[in-house]
Amino acid sequence: MAAAPSFSQTLAQMSPDTLAIFRAAFPQVDIMSGAGAFLQIAFITFGLILAGFATATLVKGWASDETDGRLEMLLSTPLSRANWALRGGLGLYAAIALMTLVIMIAIGIGSLSAGGSDVTTPIVGTLVLGLYALALAGIGIAFGGLVSTSFAGEIIALLVILTFVIDTVVPALKLPDWIQQLALTAHLGHPMVGLWDWPGMGLLVVIALGGLLLGTWGVNRRDVQR
Repeated sequence: MAAAPSFSQTLAQMSPDTLAIFRAAFPQVDIMSGAGAFLQIAFITFGLILAGFATATLVKGWASDETDGRLEMLLSTPLSRANWALRGGLGLYAAIALMTLVIMIAIGIGSLSAGGSDVTTPIVGTLVLGLYALALAGIGIAFGGLVSTSFAGEIIALLVILTFVIDTVVPALKLPDWIQQLALTAHLGHPMVGLWDWPGMGLLVVIALGGLLLGTWGVNRRDVQR
């Protein structure tokens, strides 16, 4: 956040053609605004990647109970496989919520130290990282329950990489917009400047909750088949 003024000064020194590229990529963001340009273009773009890989690590940790053999010991207690999946998933979501809270506090401190006039907007905007991470976790839990926990974390990491490729390649090559819409990041809006994609936020919540329920059902189904 403290680097936002320098970022704006750098943009101001760029050629008109370069600025036109930035404005075409982020038409709803005032790229000459320190907070809008730096937080939306730099922080959210890279923040989503970091949040995605962090979620992949958390999902792999959830799945490791089964892949590393700890689940069999847990199931020797009055704990069902479905109960394990549900409680573990909720614990995973709690870890993501805590991660998001820490980032929000850091953004708030950074905004205050940089002398920003609008501190609330970027703090609230950080919630999009948490919602994105929850949706990815939901996909990982669903995959772990319906298919296999062996590759649940890797699937999320692959999804994060594919999303980054889509976000980078599609605009550059001017490919059809429907390809861009396949990425979850295309439905987030620009929350750091107060522009929210509410249907997209709803989609993330549905994926998170639906993934948890599907994963729980899938784990229970595998348990019954055994």
